[in-house]
Amino acid sequence: MKKPLTCLTLIILIMSSLSACAQAEQGNKPSAEIWQLEGHWRYSPQSVWGDTLVAGEYIGNRLEAQYISAYDLQTRETRRLTEIPLDYRFEEPSIYEDRVVWSSAYYSKEARESQQKDFEALNWDVFLLDLKTGEVRQITSEEHAQTRARIYGDTIVWLDNRNEEDEEYPHYYDVYAYDLKTGEERRITTTNSIKERHLGIDGSLVVWTDSRNDDASSRIRTHPPVTNNDIYLFDLSTNQERQITADVGNDSYPVIDDSRIVWIRSREGREADIFLYDVNTGQEVQISNSGYAAHDYYPAISGDRVVWADARISRGNTAGDVIEGDKSGAAEIYLYDLGSQQERLLVPSEGTEFTLGQSRRFTNRQVWLNPVMQGDFVIYTLSRQVGSAAYALRLDER
Repeated sequence: MKKPLTCLTLIILIMSSLSACAQAEQGNKPSAEIWQLEGHWRYSPQSVWGDTLVAGEYIGNRLEAQYISAYDLQTRETRRLTEIPLDYRFEEPSIYEDRVVWSSAYYSKEARESQQKDFEALNWDVFLLDLKTGEVRQITSEEHAQTRARIYGDTIVWLDNRNEEDEEYPHYYDVYAYDLKTGEERRITTTNSIKERHLGIDGSLVVWTDSRNDDASSRIRTHPPVTNNDIYLFDLSTNQERQITADVGNDSYPVIDDSRIVWIRSREGREADIFLYDVNTGQEVQISNSGYAAHDYYPAISGDRVVWADARISRGNTAGDVIEGDKSGAAEIYLYDLGSQQERLLVPSEGTEFTLGQSRRFTNRQVWLNPVMQGDFVIYTLSRQVGSAAYALRLDER
């Protein structure tokens, strides 16, 4: 039986986060450097380029201001790039060299007062910021939603629901691309079969999660049933689409780097693992074998290293605000080296034992989620009920 968060467990979570802050001082961390980013940050799988992290920065407990900001991972300095008005919602940005893209939508007072929660029905548009000039440019102006903007080179891609047959939830999307050199916009997919808003681009290769093969007969017969999503790829240089996965499980959250795709495959209950596909060789390999890769979070790949959040301690429970038996939710960050084919624990989840009442004892653990990586830098999040906290880690191994 899951128990709701109590005042005591809230105190425990706060104490756990303080313990995490002290890791860098204890000398037992498995990396050269680890530190917390001050403030509240939200980032995408493509928010890091070189030494720069771009993210949404949110000011104040009651949201006094919000920005697209850049964080220098070398100097640890923050630069606010552009302010987003409080009556707008915006998504986590993507960066390539000196260009930043994101999607934003006006969230009217009437919608806020009516507690309108179908945010995908808002009129999202794609924006581009030139870091050299500081100029912000609106890329799309179509009346439907253009979301999950990503950039690589001169190409911006996004998910677009202008072709769906109705506007009821869930929404269905296509992939669109925009060429910054020519100013040409084009539709990449023609099936309008994307329900999960997962998108990535590297070079000329675009990847996404597609629901076109999902029907009642293709789902794993579990309770709840496992949706049969698949990973698809489109090569902008050849105009060729390719189905990457055909497993009966749910393949989702793809990330691509140097022609290698990593994603999470879910089967039943909380069973999930990380897989990799090499576009050049056509080979698929399983990266993790715990069965408890954290659901609903992207893995990351950079060079020969893959990182992901794993909840093997709590057997898939990553909810930090509930207690199951004598344990809370937990998740750790793991790294797999493709060269040595070795897995190692990168960010451990430290636990603290507490007693409730006269006899009930339980262990509260940290929940580390949402890793992104480029080069030697890994960004990840400590999940807390009262605001998450972003951390950075610099690997000590080349």
